[in-house]
Amino acid sequence: MKKLLALIVTLVLLGSCCGAMAEGMMAGGWSVAETTELDADTLALFEKAFENWTGSLVEPLALLGLQVVNGTNYCFLAKVTPVVPDAMSHLCLVYIWEGMDGTVEMTSMQDIELGIAE
Repeated sequence: MKKLLALIVTLVLLGSCCGAMAEGMMAGGWSVAETTELDADTLALFEKAFENWTGSLVEPLALLGLQVVNGTNYCFLAKVTPVVPDAMSHLCLVYIWEGMDGTVEMTSMQDIELGIAE
C-alpha cells in the first residue's frame, strides 16, 4: 500500500508541477509531504474547506503534497461518496488553498481513474 501511495504522490506532483509550468503560473514548486498522516491541524483545515459542502461526503485519506505561494496549497487524496442511495465512492485529488490571513478554500477536485486506460 505504501508503494502505491508513493507512486500516486509522485504522479500527482509531477502532473501538477508540469501543468503549472506549462501555464506559466508556477510561483513555487510542489514538495512531497513529510508524512501522509493527517494530524489535527491538517484535518481541521480540510474540514474548514468543506464546511458548507453538500451533495457528497468527502473524506481525507492522505496529505500528498504542499506548495508555498501566496499562502499554502495542499493536495489531498480523498474518498468521495455522493449522498444518494446506492452511490459508488471514488478517489479524488483535492486541492485546498490556505491564505496568509487564515482564509481556506477548496480550489479544485480531480477524479482519479483506477484501472488501465485503453
